[in-house]
Parts: sequence; structure tokens; C-alpha cells
Amino acid sequence: MAEDPLARWERPGAAKRKAAEVAAAPLAPYEAFRKESGFPPSRLFFKCGPRQADRALPYGYLVEITTDGWSMISLCFALPAWPGTRLIGLHGECLDAVASAIVAGQASIVEVFDPKKHVPPADGAAIIRRITVSDKAPDPAQLTKH
Repeated sequence: MAEDPLARWERPGAAKRKAAEVAAAPLAPYEAFRKESGFPPSRLFFKCGPRQADRALPYGYLVEITTDGWSMISLCFALPAWPGTRLIGLHGECLDAVASAIVAGQASIVEVFDPKKHVPPADGAAIIRRITVSDKAPDPAQLTKH
């Protein structure tokens, strides 16, 4: 493993303190989504995990929701600044409650399960394993010419 190039500027013992803090950090309970009961949220925030950027997309541009009721939800957003659509895929287990909250416009946050940060959920609870993001450009023949 390569050495940390910034290690020479750290105080003595800093690496041990960092490792102890990380090991001592308690795991947070996992919620696949957060449901708002009051005023409906204007955006749906996606916490995509450690290797992917988080995103927030407005509910007003959500044009289609497709789900199999169990392991997959596909959300299609038509953003005005992007000629085409942005597709968000949620993959996991027991996603029927997540789909219902999104359809009702009550979900404010959707989060990927990270075993390093979260306590595993109970059996039968919704769990999101992966969030995929793709952009679909329109067919150039269908674009209007100005």
C-alpha cells in the first residue's frame, strides 16, 4: 500500500487517533427513505453511496415511475436544462413502500445501504443496494430546428 503523501505534516499519533475514532463511531440505523408527513417536499434527494455523487432532483420534473413492486424502481425526470431525460434506477429488496412514498410525493430522501455506516435493517424492511443514474439524449431527428 502506498504511503500517504500528507502524513509527514500530521502530528505524531494522528493516524492512530483517526483509526480509533473511525472504529469507535457507532452505526446509524438504516432507513431506505424518509417520508415527510407535513408539507410535501419539492425535491427528491438521492444519497448514492461512497463512490457516487449525491443528487437532488425536483418532483415537478418527474414524468414517469416504473416499478416491479419488489426489487426495482425506475424514475424518469425531464429536466428543462437538459435536452432529454435523466433516468434514476433504485435496486434492492422490498421497495414497494419506497415506490408508494415517491408516487404520493412524500419521500424526501432515498439512501443506499452502506454496511460501514448503517445497522442492517430488519427482515422485510426496504433496503436499497444500488442507485444508477443515466442520461438519455433525444433522437436528433426529433429535435426542432430554430
